[in-house]
Amino acid sequence: METRNCTGGLCRVASARTEDNLALYISLVGAVTVFLLVCLFIIVVWWRKNRHSDMTSSSAALTVDPGKPYGYPPDHSYVAQPDLTRSTGNVRGFPVMPTLAFSDDKIPMTMSPLHSNNSLKIKVVPPDVPMIRPVTPSNRSATPSNMSTLQRNAQIMSNSLPDMQPGTPEMSDVGTSTRRPSSIYDAENLAKILPSYVDPAFAACGTIGAEGGRLAIEESGVSLLIPHGAITDGHTEDIFIAVLREEKDRPKMNAKQTLLGPVVAVGPHGLHFRKPVIVTFGHAAGLRERNWELTLLSSESHPNRSPSWQNLVLIGEETLNTTAYCQVDEGDCHVMVEHLSSRYALIGQSAPAMQAVKRLKLAVIAAPLQPSGDYNFRVYCVADNDDELEGVVQSEAMLGGQMLDTPKILPFKDNGRDLCLSIEETLPGWKSRLGANFQEIPFHHVWGSSQTGLHCSFMMERTDPQIQMVTARIQVFQGSPEEERQSLNITASVSREGRMPQTTPSLRHKREPALLRSESDLAIPKAPQTPAEVFRLPPAVRASLRGCLDIPNVKGNDWRGLAKRLQVDRYINYFATKPSPTDHILDLWEARNRDDRAIEELILVLKDMGRSDACLLIESGVSTPLVA
Repeated sequence: METRNCTGGLCRVASARTEDNLALYISLVGAVTVFLLVCLFIIVVWWRKNRHSDMTSSSAALTVDPGKPYGYPPDHSYVAQPDLTRSTGNVRGFPVMPTLAFSDDKIPMTMSPLHSNNSLKIKVVPPDVPMIRPVTPSNRSATPSNMSTLQRNAQIMSNSLPDMQPGTPEMSDVGTSTRRPSSIYDAENLAKILPSYVDPAFAACGTIGAEGGRLAIEESGVSLLIPHGAITDGHTEDIFIAVLREEKDRPKMNAKQTLLGPVVAVGPHGLHFRKPVIVTFGHAAGLRERNWELTLLSSESHPNRSPSWQNLVLIGEETLNTTAYCQVDEGDCHVMVEHLSSRYALIGQSAPAMQAVKRLKLAVIAAPLQPSGDYNFRVYCVADNDDELEGVVQSEAMLGGQMLDTPKILPFKDNGRDLCLSIEETLPGWKSRLGANFQEIPFHHVWGSSQTGLHCSFMMERTDPQIQMVTARIQVFQGSPEEERQSLNITASVSREGRMPQTTPSLRHKREPALLRSESDLAIPKAPQTPAEVFRLPPAVRASLRGCLDIPNVKGNDWRGLAKRLQVDRYINYFATKPSPTDHILDLWEARNRDDRAIEELILVLKDMGRSDACLLIESGVSTPLVA
């Protein structure tokens, strides 16, 4: 083998090749590193997406997507909900939080008019996460214990905003009141509870203690039930509920959505309770066809500012993160909340490929017929909830208007067709000043609910000066006369007193007494109802029923069976997560059943469940006629 010295440039080629190989290796290592980092990034993104995908539906239900109007249903992929209905037990007299276990023999969630039997995507909240902020000595010491909530709010705001005087607009809604028994009715003190943006004519307020109570605006069908134990023992709270009828308070909706009930204000804003309170108001959704997508909105905005609405509950798509329960019955909506937002409203739109039906209430109102001149009457087409008509009645009272016929209900479909009104069978001696006996209200005006008191005005011209009465019939229908229609009859004559005589029983509508109220009467807020007037089950009977029904059994005739037979089991996991499911179900029962036969009907339900022991507890503790 021949060897030579590496001189004269003989090793230069080998060295260059080595340097080229080293650069190639470095490039390969860099490329592999980048590839691994990209793969790691993709894996992390995929893992986080799957880990947090259960938060998608709940976050969409509580926030407004900037790309969509609020209330627009998000896209959901559904997975099974955990069963929380089987494992409630008692520890030291209090039921413990149920475990997350699936069961094949649980009572199934039944179909309701609003909810299809789909499984839902959920995010489990750990049981040790408090739902409300407890009152501790540290946070109670900042303000005197004998101050009401409104006083404490005023002090906190004044400390945080030292330059703002109580008379400024931002502070004018914070009322002040002294601690006083809730049984005393003092109109002046009650009015002080109300913030400046609330009209006392459309409000109820009072001081409520641990015994509970009820605030109700009966004419509007709006109420707030504060159950026993919702307020801490030894404390009282100044609470109010009101309806807001100005257009600025209404939620802004897209073309598919419609407002179904009144805008309800409750306060003081931000007040927390130890257990849920129940806000009740009417709605106009026709639920028989199950063709609605309903959304409960809430606003956390300062009450003196324009509301910023958020989705609080997507009806039928609740998860364990949903902080409220919404029971939608035929005609009424009951909302269970532990924290008071400043405003609540119920909106809806048609389910995909379906036509929702909204109930309209039709009413014809006019001033008394005069001996000479023309005759003007107005046909109102408002949502079928008590507050809409009550607002019309109170507004017409200022003009001397009277209802001519009993209000009628007309189903209004989401089909794009206009609402039509025609005058028929007019008494000779009168004719329409419009030259035509037909008017239309565009579909979007009716469905969009953009204005209050929607109506058509008709002017009748007197062609015979001697005529002293008028009769006519108004036909109201949607789109075509062949569709469902309603008739409103007009009958009026001149009286010596210049007032329209009420000649038929149909003129005595249940809301008509509001027309006779004086302005001073309207300015007085409604006082609270006492616990004896509100609650049908005494606390001792409630405690016995909790011990009787809270513990699950294999037959299912426990609190789950009670929820099913009372038809409040659409989202039964809401009650399963409460310390006493029975107690919360009975709170909702108190709000939903205000008639005299409520106790008898509850006993029948328990007998049908086979719980004679629970029946005996009620019969022995409540003074009511027993059911045979």
